Amino acid sequence: MKTKKTFKIYMDNEMIGNLMFVKMKDYDTINTRNSDKFARILADKIVFVTKDSLRVNSQVNPHIASELIEQHCDNYRIDDFYNCISRSLPFNADKEAEYIVNFEQGTAKRKLNANERECKHCHRIVSKNRIIGAFCETCLTREDGFAFRYNYHSFGGKYTIYEKNLNQNKIPVFGAEIERDYLGGWSSDFEYDLKNAMLKAVKILYGEKLNSPQAKRKAVFMRDGSLECDGIEWITFPQSYKAYKKEASKIDEVLKMMRKYNFGNSENVGNHIHINRKFFGDTESNRDESRFAGAKMALLVNEYWEEFLAIARREESDYAEKPIQSKEDKLFTLVRKTMDDEYNHTVAVNLQHNDTIEIRVWAGINNVSDLLLFLDLTQALAIFAKKKSLESCQKAKFKDILAYLTDKKEHLLEIRKRLNEYDIKKHNETIDEMLNKEEK
Repeated sequence: MKTKKTFKIYMDNEMIGNLMFVKMKDYDTINTRNSDKFARILADKIVFVTKDSLRVNSQVNPHIASELIEQHCDNYRIDDFYNCISRSLPFNADKEAEYIVNFEQGTAKRKLNANERECKHCHRIVSKNRIIGAFCETCLTREDGFAFRYNYHSFGGKYTIYEKNLNQNKIPVFGAEIERDYLGGWSSDFEYDLKNAMLKAVKILYGEKLNSPQAKRKAVFMRDGSLECDGIEWITFPQSYKAYKKEASKIDEVLKMMRKYNFGNSENVGNHIHINRKFFGDTESNRDESRFAGAKMALLVNEYWEEFLAIARREESDYAEKPIQSKEDKLFTLVRKTMDDEYNHTVAVNLQHNDTIEIRVWAGINNVSDLLLFLDLTQALAIFAKKKSLESCQKAKFKDILAYLTDKKEHLLEIRKRLNEYDIKKHNETIDEMLNKEEK
């Protein structure tokens, strides 16, 4: 009775592709001294077979190799061997590699050396330098991969909040659209720079935690037609200000890395921050609370427009328009238009998203400190608008908004510096008083 066997396979030389197809010349048969070992010359290639192992040159046709095994070993078919090997060989077997072929299971498992890793998705063997977490670069850059650049707003997945025990009615969560312009011009280097910038960003953000197809996303990359070569719009998944601070070093590392691949800041770049509507008390069937809060935020941004532009270090543009252009009936017009979602999506306080309110006034960021400043001031604006009445917002001083900053000392100093750069000095005394309180 024939028994089932497992065979070890050794590969030489370099593979071209993941199949062993190669045009072969006629071959001659060489008689062997015993039945346990024989060889055939295939052009200038030789195949050796023993009872439990097979040594195959990487250019040998798998059908021919199958014939040799079939004449000598038990329990296999030509198709078994061919299918096992053709599915399992790596693209670059540049060193002798050992395989275990199990014909019963229809698998061929390769023993990895110290510099090799197997991709969990496609199961190819690649250099460990081309693996991020558990996946190869090729799989990560395919559509739906973590390093794929989607068309504008075409990501079909859900922007999930992963923070545990987070009460969205009490703590606002933010998603940031971090735009990066391509500064290398329309050149042949763009595709190379784009691929490497996204892959290295994934490696920094996820590292070894990227270990399954269901790994938790932290970011999505998209095209943006307002940027050179459509640039990169790096969209973060929603999280609290506290979580952004925890991730600050990684975010900063990604920004610095992207500059090495010619993705950075420019006058075309903006930074948009989304606030979850649930924070304002919305339900699935009623968005009136967030609409009203949006109207109050628009009122505050409109009232202190010069201050917000100065802090953002930008000029008014078509992509971040002042909430209202006329002082005539401004409160009535502002509240009605924001609550009825009549404003264009490019207005500085945009309410045209179902689940978020978007603050578009912020300019592109140079480092994570810029992002944290914009997030902190956005959070202060949101908390103030939620807590205060419309009448209070009408009477509010700029310092009343700043009082809700989380990192007061650090950000008050930066805000005063930026206001003075734009020759807005009327808040200096008030900010100094607030800083003195922080010192005590």
